[in-house]
Amino acid sequence: MRKSFIFVLSLFFVFWITRASYESESIDRFINSPSYEKLQFITDEKERFCEETFLDAYRRREFTEEENLICSDIFDRKIEDELNYKKHIFSERWVY
Repeated sequence: MRKSFIFVLSLFFVFWITRASYESESIDRFINSPSYEKLQFITDEKERFCEETFLDAYRRREFTEEENLICSDIFDRKIEDELNYKKHIFSERWVY
């Protein structure tokens, strides 16, 4: 009984640490996401296109089918990063 309790508790801590690490990385990505001035320093053409499109389109218009086809994985990650950042800030301020 005691071994199973320790095992479950260990799994919980591993899950909690992994989750905290992922959220921390996600928040850092959101904080350090490129601005218009930093776009010129991105060497990967696809990433530069997706970052520029995201800055131009997000909250202003719908993404086109072509943009979604090329960048949907990047858009999803950036939106998730923003949501994680907002949840983190709200929890720090005790706003739920």
